Amino acid sequence: DAISMAFWQSSSFARMFGVALLCLGVMLVWCGQMLTETQRVSAARMLAICMGFMAILAASQQTAIWNTSMGWFAVAIPAMMTIGFASCARISVENRTA
Repeated sequence: DAISMAFWQSSSFARMFGVALLCLGVMLVWCGQMLTETQRVSAARMLAICMGFMAILAASQQTAIWNTSMGWFAVAIPAMMTIGFASCARISVENRTA
């Protein structure tokens, strides 16, 4: 049945997306311990930009193709990560200048 296939396809996408975010988190924990302060700020800025692009892409897919409540969840995750990374970079810069 088409409805159940659509559910399983979206479910598999959500699982893959979750694993990718978990791997990103593990990499960030490692980076936080191994990088200098300047490198951490640079990495946080780069990740904020990448997640911002991802949020924009997810928002365009949501409005043009998906149009589901789960799609807004897929938009919210990279949007929140963008805000988090940007605030980490800003806090680090403010701590350095203080």
